[in-house]
Amino acid sequence: MLIDMKCPSCGATMQFDDSKEIMSCPFCGGTVANIAQQININQQVNVSGKVIHVQDRSNDPNLYISFNTINPAVGMVSKIVTTGVKSTYINGQTLSFHLTQGEHTVVLKIGKRNYTRTIVIPPDNSPVRIYASFNKHAQISIDQPNVPVSHVDTPVSNQTQQVQANTDTAAFNTPQVPKKPKTPLSITAFILSLTGILSLIGAILGALETFVKDKEKEKNHIFSYLAMGIGLFMTIILIIGLIGGDNTSSDFKAVDSKTANNDSVWASEPTAIESFKYYIDGEYVYLESYIGTDKKVWIGSEYVIEGKTYKLGTKLQGLFALRKVTSVIIPEGVTEVKDNIFNSCGVEYIYLPKSLKASDSFYPFYKYFHNVKKVYFGGSESDWKELTKGEDRSKIDAIEIIYDAKADDLTRH
Repeated sequence: MLIDMKCPSCGATMQFDDSKEIMSCPFCGGTVANIAQQININQQVNVSGKVIHVQDRSNDPNLYISFNTINPAVGMVSKIVTTGVKSTYINGQTLSFHLTQGEHTVVLKIGKRNYTRTIVIPPDNSPVRIYASFNKHAQISIDQPNVPVSHVDTPVSNQTQQVQANTDTAAFNTPQVPKKPKTPLSITAFILSLTGILSLIGAILGALETFVKDKEKEKNHIFSYLAMGIGLFMTIILIIGLIGGDNTSSDFKAVDSKTANNDSVWASEPTAIESFKYYIDGEYVYLESYIGTDKKVWIGSEYVIEGKTYKLGTKLQGLFALRKVTSVIIPEGVTEVKDNIFNSCGVEYIYLPKSLKASDSFYPFYKYFHNVKKVYFGGSESDWKELTKGEDRSKIDAIEIIYDAKADDLTRH
C-alpha cells in the first residue's frame, strides 16, 4: 500500500511503498526509511544490515520567501515582525529563515505598498513558502501545508491589487467585480438638463406674458417660441443622457465579460511566459518550474520572447510540484513530463496530449494523482493503456478519464 511521507532531507511529500523498508526520494535522491517517524532524531538504526542516520532537521529553514518582477525598478523588502529580521530582495531571489512553531506575522513591502500576512509554522516543521511577484500589480501566494484554512489570512489590499492566498478552498479566489464607472455622458446630460428645464420654464413664463400684452408686440412671440423649442430640445437630451448614463461603459462591459469567463475551471488564454522559469535552446523554450499565482494554467505550444517566437520543448520538468493549481492544460507535441510534475499540487482537472509517451520510471506522473476529478486525454482508450502500460484503473486516483478530448473544446467554454 502507498502512504504519504515527507522526505527528511528536502521536506517534499512522496508516496512510500509500506512493503519496503527504505526508498529513495524522487526529488533529492535522499534515503527515506519506513521507520523514520518511529525513532529519535540524530540516531543510527540498522535496517536489513544497512546503517541509516536520521538527521536532526529541527533547525532547518522552515520559511522560504521568493520574489519575481518584470520591472527591475520594483524591489521587495520583507520583515518578520516576531523576530524583527528585515531582508531585501531582487528579481528571482529566494531567502530562507528558521522560525519557531506557531503564528508569525510577515510584512512584505513591494514597491511603495505594504502587505501583511500571517503564517503558521506547523509542529512537524514543514516549510512554508511565500511567493511574491510584480507584474503591473503585486501578487502574493502562500503555500502553507498541514495548516487549517482558518489560520490563513485573507488578502488585504487595494481593489486594484491582484492578490491571492493559496489555500485548498476556493473562498479566496472569488473574482472581484470592478465598480461601475461614472460616465461623462450622464454628468453632461445633467448640466444640460438643468439649463434646459430653466430655459423651458423661462420660455413658458415669457410666452404667457407676451400673450397678455398689446398685439403690437406680437413679433416677440417668435423669440418666445424659439426659447421654448430650445428648452424642449435640452430636456430631450436630458432624458437620453440619463438613460445612457445608467449603463456601464464599453470598457467596463469588457472587464465584466472576462470575469464571467473565469467561471470555467480552465484558463481562458495561454499562461504568460513570465509565469515560468525557463531556458532557451535553439528554436525551443523549455519550462523548468511554475512561479505564477494563477491556479488555472494553460501551457502554450509556443511563446514570443523579446520579439522572437519559440516552440515549446517536448519535455516538461516538475513544473507544479509543491505548488497550488486547480487545472492544467498540456499542449500537443509534449512527449515527456517529469514524474513529479503533479506532486502535491492539488490539481483537479488535467488535459494530457496524445503525443505523451510511456515512461520507464518506477513511479510515473499518473501515480502522483490525488483526488483528481477529471483527466481529459487526447488519445483513445487504447492509447491511454499504452501510456500507462496497462496500469490497473483502480490505482489511478482520478474520478473520470475522458478519451479523445480536444483542448480547444475545453477552452471555448
